[in-house]
Amino acid sequence: AGGIHGCRDRRAAVLMEVNMIEKWRPIPGYANYEVSTFGRVRSVDHVDSLGRFRKGQILRQVSDGKGNYLYVSMMSPLGAKRESIHRAVASAFIPNPEGYNEINHIDEDKKNNAVWNLEWCSRSYNNAYGGHLNGERNHQAKLKEHEARYIKEHPEEGTTALAKKFGISLAQTSAIIHGTRWGWL
Repeated sequence: AGGIHGCRDRRAAVLMEVNMIEKWRPIPGYANYEVSTFGRVRSVDHVDSLGRFRKGQILRQVSDGKGNYLYVSMMSPLGAKRESIHRAVASAFIPNPEGYNEINHIDEDKKNNAVWNLEWCSRSYNNAYGGHLNGERNHQAKLKEHEARYIKEHPEEGTTALAKKFGISLAQTSAIIHGTRWGWL
């Protein structure tokens, strides 16, 4: 048996199928577009709604503005839409019999949208996967792990007192106490 969700077996099967040759498939919901096993998106030759011939081309990928995910803009029957590359690749190439809504980047590089680097998963699996920058490893963290642990273990001191003591908001203090932040402690 493979790893979680049969991931190791699925990746091996995908690698054998792909054999490192770029393959293209239609993107569900986008009639004039295809996505490749390498995570590239292209329009296909087609005639537009005004009867003009449109030559297919590779689409330019843009960042989400946070430097995380890559997107392309495509036309659907509902108009222009921005679609994430990883979702297009997974929808076209990776079976999802469990009906998961999230896609994990196995190597944790959100710009690596090759099919062998993606897997459908649950939100809890995705959030717990690998070396996510949780806790003090996150450059935006205001607390050290021992401080968050103290808050979690001493709710009797009161949310207001703990928030003031560690210089964080009441909402953040409450979230730590209730396990929605620093939940692994």
